[in-house]
Amino acid sequence: MQYLNTLFDLSNSLAFLAWALMIFTPRWRYTQYLVRWMVLPAVFALMYTVALPFVLDLSIADLSTLDKLQVAFQQKEVLLLGWLHYLAFDLLVGCWVYQRCMRREVSAWLRIPSLVFTFVTGPLGFLLFIVAHLIRYKRWPGLEL
Repeated sequence: MQYLNTLFDLSNSLAFLAWALMIFTPRWRYTQYLVRWMVLPAVFALMYTVALPFVLDLSIADLSTLDKLQVAFQQKEVLLLGWLHYLAFDLLVGCWVYQRCMRREVSAWLRIPSLVFTFVTGPLGFLLFIVAHLIRYKRWPGLEL
């Protein structure tokens, strides 16, 4: 089970690095490359995909109630898989926010809080960006990647 802790630590460190690059070095060419090509979320998607066969237990696949979901997430393997899923999609949204900000040369006053809140609270950060963009630009930010 030590490999689970190692994978958890590795994924957290990698996620922190990815977010730090977008927040603190947004104009660095390597940050731009990693985000433009969606390398960062793809790494987490790969980690998730590799871990999935080791975790997939069809006896717990029924997640149709909150109680069943709670039982499934009591297993460390399932919890780690859920965490990788969470990191992958929050980072995907973060990359989208970053790209919108860089493409429109959005002020750091909007970019940084949007990315920080997306990193920490996921959907709230996404919503913050959407609302701030609507207020500032009077239009929807667009969904193209």
